[in-house]
Amino acid sequence: MKNKSVLFIFLLLIVIGMPTSTFAGPNDYATFESFYEPGASLGPATWILAAIAAVVVGVSVILSQGAATPIAAAVGTWIGGLVGLHGIAATSYGLALLGGGALSIGGMGQVGGCALLEAAFNFSTKVTGDFAIQNVTYYFQTKQFFDDSRTMIKLPLPRSASGSAPYKNAFEIWKRIDGNKPLDTGENAKKLQYAIAELKVGTASLNSAELSRVEAASALLYLELNDYPNAKGAALRSMAFAKTADVSYTLPAYIFALCVFSEQKPDIDSAINFYFKPAILGEPNNKLIPLLYAVMLDRFQYRYCDGVATPAQLMLFSLIANDPQVPAAETAASLNIILARTISLIKMEQQFIYGGVRLSNKNTKNISGLQQKLKLRLNKYKSLIDVSEKSILPLLIAQQSSLPPDAAPLIYQAPKLLVQYRLDIPNLDKAITDLTPPKKKFWFW
Repeated sequence: MKNKSVLFIFLLLIVIGMPTSTFAGPNDYATFESFYEPGASLGPATWILAAIAAVVVGVSVILSQGAATPIAAAVGTWIGGLVGLHGIAATSYGLALLGGGALSIGGMGQVGGCALLEAAFNFSTKVTGDFAIQNVTYYFQTKQFFDDSRTMIKLPLPRSASGSAPYKNAFEIWKRIDGNKPLDTGENAKKLQYAIAELKVGTASLNSAELSRVEAASALLYLELNDYPNAKGAALRSMAFAKTADVSYTLPAYIFALCVFSEQKPDIDSAINFYFKPAILGEPNNKLIPLLYAVMLDRFQYRYCDGVATPAQLMLFSLIANDPQVPAAETAASLNIILARTISLIKMEQQFIYGGVRLSNKNTKNISGLQQKLKLRLNKYKSLIDVSEKSILPLLIAQQSSLPPDAAPLIYQAPKLLVQYRLDIPNLDKAITDLTPPKKKFWFW
């Protein structure tokens, strides 16, 4: 174990010493493009949709019941159209990226994403049934995160068969995966494990570039199995080999950033600035960029609940999306995703506060302690509104002239919605201040 730790630190030091430009080199071995080039028989829409099948199915059921808000549905349909989807498939995919999937959100348990979006885009001070909060404070548990990751959006399986013999042999295994079933259970999980084992056979004769590709594939498959420690290790090795070969490594950089969220005490700022940002800007024309944001923000929202992820980091995400290298459509889609999820977090904070007040009126004795926790929630509520109004929304509005009409509903509706949430601050503050212990009951005989 000690030797593994020393090797990990050594590889990390190698990667940290890399100049940012090496994330986007001339050769494709460990890039998104090299792994996800569209197959001859399947268009991009099919395999991208399959990547989040479990989430999309949940959204589709809610859509069939007419429960999704018109605003979110319109934006979701446009985002789905960017990858060639149409009709309910486009709407389902887009809503999933906006945060409308069966997303497990930290201390709130299994909350229907569409229910959260619907609540967020229809302002109300009512505590809904979906927010039956028992604890105002949530504590992160690594094993629980691994389990809950099964309900989060994931990256698609690689589409390209090009590579060394170990890679090609592994590809023949994972291409037989049943896309209609979860990847991390049953026969699919076994096939992924076999593919990972195959990637380790016959690697002694491979050069550094080929090893980078093999390790990137391993990292991706480990990630599909929610094995974050091994995914992170493989991503780190892939980046180190890529550095030696002077080739691109945007995919392992992204996976490394994603895995940071599984750590007990993650350095999220470094993950965003040194790995996520180069992964996005290293391939600015990557059509998967909106999906990459959604996958990352699923984990971000989860860690937001235990106080590790912060509103300020949402501003970092939005600035990266707005980089002039990224095409307008991908920028707008990503900013829509960030804004929708930020508004959902605003709603969640509001519900935490009102739910906590309601809970205190029943059985809470330590009122001062609860008030302190709720005041911290209120400060985060204010910060989320500030980030939305002063950073994310202005960037999205600036893209308006280059967007089609169906991409703009959130631009027109979000300002009014954010004003309503801001006007609720005095009410939330008063509810916290007016907290009183439950009345004691006296019995007379």
